[in-house]
Amino acid sequence: MFALSMAALALPLPPAFVALNSSAGVEMLDAVTTMKVSYDQAAIHMVSQIDQHSCGRASATIVLNALAPQSAPVAPAYAPYAYWTQDNYIGDAGQRTPLQQCVASNCTAPCSLDQEVGALNCVQGLIAVAYHAETIGSAATLEALIRGVVGNREIMIVANFAGGEAMHNLNHSGHFSPIVAITADTPAMVLVLDVSRYKYPPWWVPIDVMWSGINTASSDKTSRGIYLAYKHTTPPPPGVSLAPSESPGPGPGPVDTPPPKPNPADSVSQHVEP
Repeated sequence: MFALSMAALALPLPPAFVALNSSAGVEMLDAVTTMKVSYDQAAIHMVSQIDQHSCGRASATIVLNALAPQSAPVAPAYAPYAYWTQDNYIGDAGQRTPLQQCVASNCTAPCSLDQEVGALNCVQGLIAVAYHAETIGSAATLEALIRGVVGNREIMIVANFAGGEAMHNLNHSGHFSPIVAITADTPAMVLVLDVSRYKYPPWWVPIDVMWSGINTASSDKTSRGIYLAYKHTTPPPPGVSLAPSESPGPGPGPVDTPPPKPNPADSVSQHVEP
């Protein structure tokens, strides 16, 4: 799946990063001490974001296909087969289902961490919970959160981070992508399924560099962070003891009835850098 040549990639990874499609990257993934159940769940659903503003939407469809909290809608391109895509997650304006209206009223693109979580909570059977950087507090706590998730096939974690100086000049101003594995090394390396595959392959990065990218502010002045997503029937991961930054719950309305019309001040009209 990831056996693309390095020459096919538009940008080189910064020195602290290790491409998954490299000898060292494969070796880390194959190590018996690496926690990677999330990788096994998510890699087969890996997609590139549909445009340069839809990293959150791409990450959400990976999460939904990996966890399958409810039956996916039929994707027109794949009919009669049901599968979550970036198109049927949000739909087309004027033709949206109640679920798609709920998603769109929470988050179009680009979106903040809280907006992405609000959109995912529109999906029946799923709980999405935001943890902002000020709640997490440190690289050590971030590592504990990741270890509490990536060994569990019922939970996914998605990071909201910025590149630039915070991440050794990684070319992302604000971005969402799933974290799917972590090594037993000190410092630990985490594996990110970067949905901007036209730029980078999936990459490993030291936990302190990942934390630096998460511990930044988005354009709406809120901090970035991570979100956890899991089924209603799945207990929260035992390794996660932090109070979430935002309580889980539905978006603006249940998926079986039309949601209220969004306020113009709400996220549908507020495009922020992730």
